[in-house]
Amino acid sequence: YKGIKQVTFFTGGSSSYLESGDCVKVGYMWRRPLDPALNTESGSWGTVFWPYFRLAEIYLDYAEACNEKPERNETEALKYINLVRERSGLNALETAYPEVKGNKDLLRMLIQKERMVELAFEGHRYYDARRWMIAQQEFPGPEYSLNLLATSYEDSWSRTSNVWKGGPRVFEPKHYFFPINQEQLSEMKNITQNYGW
Repeated sequence: YKGIKQVTFFTGGSSSYLESGDCVKVGYMWRRPLDPALNTESGSWGTVFWPYFRLAEIYLDYAEACNEKPERNETEALKYINLVRERSGLNALETAYPEVKGNKDLLRMLIQKERMVELAFEGHRYYDARRWMIAQQEFPGPEYSLNLLATSYEDSWSRTSNVWKGGPRVFEPKHYFFPINQEQLSEMKNITQNYGW
């Protein structure tokens, strides 16, 4: 970061693959919450204070609610998603996608996309996909990573599912809900266990 060290993940690179899994699987690292003055190689770790809620998240939550409520308010939904886009220097949603006007399903899809991009690496995607009931389509399948076993930088960028041998990811219908703890079920006789558990 800040030109101090270039990190490469291929075999023989500066941060090569370890069997323990102590490496970056996809090749992308985020630096948004990092203090450029810190240098972990010299023991300068520091403390990062990360906001639990960001204004952009609240705006996107509100835009989604405006689009989904029975008395749909498209104008309000567009206003708040555009506040997020404007801050990033992007065109208004209805300028980029004129067909969004009057189209609830398209606006839903674009709000979901905006959340995926704006809130990347902040721990929202897993729960968003469950809330939208799309996790069964999004999550199952093999895990892909960089080719961490490559011996050159160029070859390391080929996608592969051969490095991590954990098996395919599984998401079943019961995973939309967490199981209720057995102690709670025993105490509250009128509650039944969530579907599938």
